[in-house]
Amino acid sequence: MAARTDFARRTVCSKLFVSLFAVIALSLAAVPPLQADDWPQRPIRIINPYAAGGNSDVVARLTAQRLSEALGQQFVVENRVGGNGAIAAEAVAHAAVARHPGDAIPLYALARSLIASRDFAAAETALREVSRLQPGNSAARINLAELLWMRHADRDAAIAVLDEGLRSPSAVPALRVFKARLLEWAGAPSEALLELEKGVRQNPGSRDLLLAASQTALRLDPGKALLHAREIVERSLQDAPALLAYGNALLAAGRPREAEHIAERMLGMNRLDGHAIALQTSAWRALGDERYHEICDYRKFVRKGFLDVPDGWMTLQDYLADLAEGLLRMHTLEAHPIGQTLRGGTQLDLR
Repeated sequence: MAARTDFARRTVCSKLFVSLFAVIALSLAAVPPLQADDWPQRPIRIINPYAAGGNSDVVARLTAQRLSEALGQQFVVENRVGGNGAIAAEAVAHAAVARHPGDAIPLYALARSLIASRDFAAAETALREVSRLQPGNSAARINLAELLWMRHADRDAAIAVLDEGLRSPSAVPALRVFKARLLEWAGAPSEALLELEKGVRQNPGSRDLLLAASQTALRLDPGKALLHAREIVERSLQDAPALLAYGNALLAAGRPREAEHIAERMLGMNRLDGHAIALQTSAWRALGDERYHEICDYRKFVRKGFLDVPDGWMTLQDYLADLAEGLLRMHTLEAHPIGQTLRGGTQLDLR
């Protein structure tokens, strides 16, 4: 027990120090350029995303004191709590942008923090400026396209952002893959597959494009899904995502025995691979194998229970009504993020 407690203590301490020094590094990066005469007169802020009085706050203030003594410069700790660190990150990013106006890198960091803070309008403005400053910044374009989709449910506007990036000589396959995912999510899977196959022709052998093409073709044309996945598997027998795509295509093509063999190969690489277990189980179901019923015995796994009424509510119905109202109040977007699969997105109605 003592050994376990000591390990837990070391783990917590190491996380605290990693978080703290990451914050210090960001804070120092956000300090304006100083002349030698200015250095002793300007305090340096350490932005701490945790509440005052906690372990990280104690470590931050001790570190600030030691830095002040060692460097002869005042270090002060500011606690910016909230948003799982998003508020602190936004404060640091704003400082970095102020120091480096016109620099796309801190502006992109700011945009990401604004998304985390749910200031979507300001995030969209920042991402548009990043795309203007760095037309080849694929990450910014993907973020902007998804944000346009979520805020306005405007497929064409989101696609236009991606197409502008794809016209760049330095365009990466990730842009086309995301465009295809957006098309598929917006209800146009055939267009998505055509887009990916165009990319495969332009970038022969691209693993990412072939993998996405196989996954997209799964419901449209299992034969094409097999061809695309096989091309990757033939080059690397240890590519687990490609093996999974190949196995799923075999299932879709009505070849469960071969899919079972693919699952066995994946489990030989990693016996805890959940995707491989699911593939194997699906193959057993298609084959009528009794092992499927042993694994998927829902009567054994699913049981009925009752929720207690939380403190502060008279009835469970009152609590659920307040919970639903609070969740809906947070949901201000017009469309779900790309790729969420729970009931086609989240369980919440959009506004």
